[in-house]
Amino acid sequence: MDPLTELLRGVARGRALDVEERTSSERVAAVLSETHRARSAVECRNRVLRMQQSRHRRMTQPMLDLKRLYWNCRPFRSGPRKDTCPYGALGLELPTYDFWELLHTDPARLTQQLSTQGNADRDNPRPRFP
Repeated sequence: MDPLTELLRGVARGRALDVEERTSSERVAAVLSETHRARSAVECRNRVLRMQQSRHRRMTQPMLDLKRLYWNCRPFRSGPRKDTCPYGALGLELPTYDFWELLHTDPARLTQQLSTQGNADRDNPRPRFP
């Protein structure tokens, strides 16, 4: 019989686990404790959108784009990514991550800066995540 199947049957029956089974169980528990369900993430996003929709009569695509820019430029306040914003964590290098400054930046100039940055990145590739 497969060792994994034996482990699951042993746990289900409530017998004491041996050392190897206990370490395997602890490793699985550690991975699962760090894992967030996709449904949970979607519900969190939907909760934020519902809250935003309650403030506006119509949630148009431009309004969603504006909110996405705001939230992706905002640094996290806690957790392992504290003081980094989502765009920065993804490796997107903007002239500034200040939402208000980005809104007031000339779109042509911003496009030019980002396109020249893209050419420089192609010449010197680097890993996306450290």
